[in-house]
Amino acid sequence: MSTTFNLFATKYTSYDNRKTFKKETELVSDEKFTANYIPMAKECGLKELIFGLLRKYDHSDGFERKSVYCADQAVPILKKGIELLRANPQHFKELEPSNGWGTYCDFLQSCMKTLRACKKFPEAKIFYS
Repeated sequence: MSTTFNLFATKYTSYDNRKTFKKETELVSDEKFTANYIPMAKECGLKELIFGLLRKYDHSDGFERKSVYCADQAVPILKKGIELLRANPQHFKELEPSNGWGTYCDFLQSCMKTLRACKKFPEAKIFYS
C-alpha cells in the first residue's frame, strides 16, 4: 500500500500574443510514499499530511474537508517534520521496516523533494491517490 502526494498547479497560457489566456491544470509533483514510512511519519508529525489524513468536519454541509488545501500550507508542516528527521537520524533508522522497503534515507529524500515542490508551486492544490 502506498499514497501518492500530488500537486496540481494552474498555469495560464496565451497563444495569441497575450490577447487571451487559457487556464490549464498540470501535475507538477507526484511523490509516492509507501505505507512502510508510517511509523517514521507519525514520529515526526508528517503522517496526516503525507497520507492525506488531515481532515476537518464542515457542519454546514456535512462533508469532511482537508484542512490543508494548498502547497504553501504544507511548507511549515514539512519543514518541522524534516527538522525532526534530521535532528535524530538514529531514532528514525530504528523505525525502518525489516523488509528494507521504506528506509530513513528514502523517506527523508521524499519529504525534501515534496518540500521543494511545495515551495516552487505554493498555490498548487494537494490531492492524494
